[in-house]
Amino acid sequence: MDIMLALTQLQPPPPPAMGPGSLQPPLPSDLQLPSDLTPLLPPVDSPLAARFSALMAHDRVSVTPVSSVDAGAMVSDLLHSEDMAMQYVSNDMLFMLEHANGMTMRQFSASAMQVQIEAGSLQVDMQVKMSVVTSSKDAIETLMKNQ
Repeated sequence: MDIMLALTQLQPPPPPAMGPGSLQPPLPSDLQLPSDLTPLLPPVDSPLAARFSALMAHDRVSVTPVSSVDAGAMVSDLLHSEDMAMQYVSNDMLFMLEHANGMTMRQFSASAMQVQIEAGSLQVDMQVKMSVVTSSKDAIETLMKNQ
C-alpha cells in the first residue's frame, strides 16, 4: 500500500522554461567534413572483404525446407505447452477454492490476485500467438492472390 501511495503523490517534472527546443545546443554553421577520412577508418581484413564480396554476389541465401514431420512436432509441442499452462491456472484456482476456509483475508486476496495474473498472462500469450497465426495466414493468402 505504501508504494501505491507514494506513486500517487509523485508529480511530473515541470516543462522546460524555454520550450522543448532549448534542450539541444545550437549547431555550428561552419560544419565541414575532414579532407582525409582514411585515418579514421579501421583497417580492412582482405579475406573478410573477399568473403563479403562472394556473399553479395549470390542472389539469395537458400532456405532449408522444413519437413512436415518437424512442423507437426512443433505444433504438437506448442499445444502441449498451452495445455500445461491452462492446467496450471486451473490447479491454482482449485487449490485456492479448497483452502479458502483456512486462509486469512490477506492470503485469500493474494491468492486470488495470483490466479488473476496467471489467467491474464495466459490470455495475453494466447492472443499474441493467435495474432501471429492470423497475420501469417493473411500474408500467405495475399501472396497466393498476387501470383
